[in-house]
Amino acid sequence: MKCRIICHMISSIDGRLKTARWTKPFIKTDISTVYDEAANLYHYDGWIIGRKTMSELDDSISEKESSLTDVIVDRLPFIGDFSGKKLGIVFDLKGKLHYKTCLLPSGEHIVAVVSPNVKSEYLDELKQVGVSYIFAKDGYEAIAEVIRDLEKYFAVKNLLLEGGGAVNGSFLKAKLINEFSILVYPSVDGMSGIDSIVNYQGEDKSDIPGKGAQLHLLTCEKFSGDVVLLRYAVSYAD
Repeated sequence: MKCRIICHMISSIDGRLKTARWTKPFIKTDISTVYDEAANLYHYDGWIIGRKTMSELDDSISEKESSLTDVIVDRLPFIGDFSGKKLGIVFDLKGKLHYKTCLLPSGEHIVAVVSPNVKSEYLDELKQVGVSYIFAKDGYEAIAEVIRDLEKYFAVKNLLLEGGGAVNGSFLKAKLINEFSILVYPSVDGMSGIDSIVNYQGEDKSDIPGKGAQLHLLTCEKFSGDVVLLRYAVSYAD
């Protein structure tokens, strides 16, 4: 696999992701601005997020009940007209998200990763608005195949993995994260039960998702507002 996966996240100093819960920093800094500034270091072809995160990006995206069916048929991916645009890739296996356009307000072309047993009507709906879709079975084992399809159909070389924690956890379990790019915002959450950068949700809780992962510090850089960017290369021991 040639595509490089960079887990790019911003969190409080205790690794929490819910920005509304963070304490106020000593120096006020716009979170989105500093996050995008760091992301632009990577010359990425697109980013990967989960369903919940995608539903929060655009008010025009609605979330409804699952579009799964019990019938699994042999289906082919649909590749819309992305015309060299960056990709907004969303893991929505149950087909809950509904779109009015194939482009996000920030300009990315939407690629939905869905289960092969979603309803045909749902796929027709995606195709009608131009949203690309590829297929993935449930479980972390299928992620490598998804990345190979993204390489095949979209020629991606660098992708940012931007969570949430469950999606990041699945990628870590699959040993597909090549680098962690973590912006530490000078705030603290302090509460339990809140999603963190990696929040693996596999059934076997005794199986550590990061087992074998070895991190090597690449850079440590200070951004505006006392935000610190930590970059770690990830290798995996056999």
